[in-house]
Amino acid sequence: LQRFGARVALIVFDEAQLYMSGDSLIRVANQLDKPDVDVVIAGLNYFATLDAWEPIPSVARIADSVTLSYAICDFCKQHRADRTYKKSGNYEQKIEIAASKAYGACCLKCHPWYKEL
Repeated sequence: LQRFGARVALIVFDEAQLYMSGDSLIRVANQLDKPDVDVVIAGLNYFATLDAWEPIPSVARIADSVTLSYAICDFCKQHRADRTYKKSGNYEQKIEIAASKAYGACCLKCHPWYKEL
């Protein structure tokens, strides 16, 4: 930030769930948060296993504002999809990096694991 000086108005962290612990991300975001600089942190809230995906829930608790975005459910095509599921059905490995075709969007009602509960 010092390198760019006053020219920086927006800093964006995308896929933040993948590269920092919650404490580190919060510390960095607080250091970057200046009166004329907006800090945006984007990431997934949940693993495909329905577990919370830190650090996003922790960051959301201290944010000035939170905007949730939704996809269309792959199954029912109606409900807002705020979860992911593994198309292979293999949940042994929690994260598959660079696997954009391995995941789909679904609502909680249609999530394969939720339906089993």
